[in-house]
Amino acid sequence: MTRSTCAVILFCVLFFFDVPTLAKQPEFSSDQALIAMGLCEDMGQKVNVLVDYTTTKCIPSLSIKGTDFIFISEQTVFAVEVSEKAWVIVVVASVGRTLNDKPSYLADKILFSDMSMLKDKNYYMIPATLAKTLQQEVYNGQISIDVMWQRITSALKVFSVAP
Repeated sequence: MTRSTCAVILFCVLFFFDVPTLAKQPEFSSDQALIAMGLCEDMGQKVNVLVDYTTTKCIPSLSIKGTDFIFISEQTVFAVEVSEKAWVIVVVASVGRTLNDKPSYLADKILFSDMSMLKDKNYYMIPATLAKTLQQEVYNGQISIDVMWQRITSALKVFSVAP
């Protein structure tokens, strides 16, 4: 992990989350943290290879029901529908594939944001189980990418971090 990546992660944690809120969250064991960081690194690399107009960072966060994966685009992707659609589909497919390859791994949510949304402390969120299902259905030819996108957009919820 590069120094700049560590700085971005530290900035996000310190700026966007209350310390009391973090204290109430479950803690990663060192093994859980290494696994989650490895999964994030793998998923982030897949996204960055396929989407070349931005750099994506993945940050794992432990929740009560498993790991949340937070994806942050360094460029604004939610202002233009075409870039939003491409980036979100690639993130969902990457997460789905990774989690389908590790069926015993517990993941709870996928959160999406870009630097513009982060200024307002907002994310979009979908359940990780939806990513697994959609990836498998597209891979098996049961649904098209357009149907995948419709199901993603109908499930997206706005998540705001309390000030």
